Amino acid sequence: MNHINLIVSYYDELINQIDESTEIVLSKSDNAFHDTINTKRNNLINCVKKHLNDSLQYYESIKNQMNNNKDNKEEIFSQIFKTRFCFFIPSIKKADFLPTKEIGKLVITNQYLPMENTFDQLDNLINLDQIEELDIAFDGIEELYSEWFEKFQSIKKLFVGGDSLKLLKKNNFNNLQNIESIYFCNAPLEYIDEYTFEGLNTLKYLSFTWGCLDKSDSKIVLKKPENLESINFLKNKLNSFTKETLEYENLKILILNENNLKLIDKDAFSNLKNLEIIYIINNGASIQIDPSAFEGLDKLEVLDLKNSEIFSIDHLNLRDLTNLNVLGLSNNFLKNINLEVINRFIDLEVLDLIGNPELEVDIDSINLHNLRCLLLEKTRLKNLDKFPKLQVLEINNLISLDSDCFNFKNSIDYLKLGIAKIDVNSINLSHFNGLQNMVFIELNSENSNILNSKNLERFSSIFSSLIELDKCETQTDIGPVCKINARNSISKKNFMNEILNISTQVKQFFSDNDYF
Repeated sequence: MNHINLIVSYYDELINQIDESTEIVLSKSDNAFHDTINTKRNNLINCVKKHLNDSLQYYESIKNQMNNNKDNKEEIFSQIFKTRFCFFIPSIKKADFLPTKEIGKLVITNQYLPMENTFDQLDNLINLDQIEELDIAFDGIEELYSEWFEKFQSIKKLFVGGDSLKLLKKNNFNNLQNIESIYFCNAPLEYIDEYTFEGLNTLKYLSFTWGCLDKSDSKIVLKKPENLESINFLKNKLNSFTKETLEYENLKILILNENNLKLIDKDAFSNLKNLEIIYIINNGASIQIDPSAFEGLDKLEVLDLKNSEIFSIDHLNLRDLTNLNVLGLSNNFLKNINLEVINRFIDLEVLDLIGNPELEVDIDSINLHNLRCLLLEKTRLKNLDKFPKLQVLEINNLISLDSDCFNFKNSIDYLKLGIAKIDVNSINLSHFNGLQNMVFIELNSENSNILNSKNLERFSSIFSSLIELDKCETQTDIGPVCKINARNSISKKNFMNEILNISTQVKQFFSDNDYF
C-alpha cells in the first residue's frame, strides 16, 4: 500500500465510523430529530473530506522527503506528525464549530472510537509521544484516569470536555510532564481535588469555561502548581471569590467574566500578590466588593470591571495599585467617581468610564498626563493640553465643545463624539484646529434632525481636511443613531500594534476586547 492509499484509507475509515455511529444515534432518537442529526453528520463528513484534500496536498509538498522511507504505517504517520500534518477524530457534537484551521491536533471521542484500547489502536498508526495537542471529549465518563495519558509525553495543550465528567482527582495528569495549557469546557464538574495539578511544573495556563463550575455547591480551591500564570473561569456560576479560592503566588492573569459573582470577599486576592491583569466583565449580577479586596496588588496593570452592575468604587481601597495602566468601568451604574483616587494612578494609559448614563465627569479634574485613551460618558470638552500623549478620545454624550480645544501639539489619532444638545450648526473647522493625520473621526447622534443632510455634507468637508480619506460613511437609517465617520486606510490591527504608543499589557487588553 503506498503513502497516498494510507492517507485515503485512514479518512475513509473515519467516515465509516461517523456513519456507523450516527446510525446508532438515529436508532435511539425520535424521528423529529433525524434531520438535525443527519445535517450534523453531513457537516462533519464534509469537514473530514476537506481534511483529506488538505492532507493529500500537503503530502505532495513533502513526498520527496519521504521517498526513502519504508512503505509502512508507523513511519508514514510518524513523519506526518513531525511535519504538523492534520489528523482529526471529532465528535458529532462539535460538527457545527470545528476548529478546521488548526493542524497537528489529535481529537479523540468515544463516539467514534471504542473506549477500550482506544489509544493502543491509535498507537499502531501514529507515534502518540510526538503529538503536542490533544482534545478529548469522552461522553458518559465521570472521571479521568492517569494511565490514559501515559503515551502522550510531548503534549503541551490539552482540551477536555464531556457531558458527564464530574471528578478531577489528584495525579490525573501526572504523566503530562511537558504540559503548558489545560482547557476544560462544558464539563459539569462537581469535585476538583486542590492538588489535581500538583507536579505539573511546566503548566502555565488553566481554563474552566462554559459551565464547568455551574454546580452551586462546587467549591474551587486550587493550590498547585506554584508556577501557574493564568486562570480563566469564563461563563460559570461562581457565587463568590475568596482568599481561599486560589493560592498561586506567581499568577499573573485572572479572568472571572460572566459568573454572576455576588461577592468578592475581604483580602480576596491576598494570595495572588503578583497579579497583573484582573477581568471581571459582564458579571450579570450586582457584586459586593469588600473594601480590602484589591489591597496589596502593587503589580496590577489592568483592572477591567465593565458591565458588572457596579454602583460605586469610592469605598474601595485602591491605593496599592501604583502600576495600574488600565481602569475599565464602562457600562455600569456609576453616578459619581472620586477623581482624586483616580489621579493617583499616575501611569494610567486607559480610563474607560463610558456607558454610565448618569456619570458626568469634569475633564478639568482629571490629572493623568500619561493617558493614551480616554472614554467618557458625559462631559464638556475644554482645552485638552494637559493630555499631550492622548491618542484616543471617545465621548458618548458631549455637553459642550469649546473652540480650539484641540489646538495644541496633540497626539490624537482617533476621535468619536456623540452629540445631543449642542448647536451643531455652530461647530466648524476651528473646533478641530490642531488635529491632523488622523486615523478615524466620527460624530453621531440619536437625533436625526441634528445630523441632517446639510450638516452631513458640511462635516464630510471638514473631515476631509483632517484625515487622508480612505472612506467616509454616513448612516441615517440604522437603529436610533445617525452618524458620519471618516477613516484612513490603516487597519484596526495596525492601529493598535503600530500607532497606539501603549505598553504590552495595554495592547493585550485591547486585543482581548472589541475596541476601535
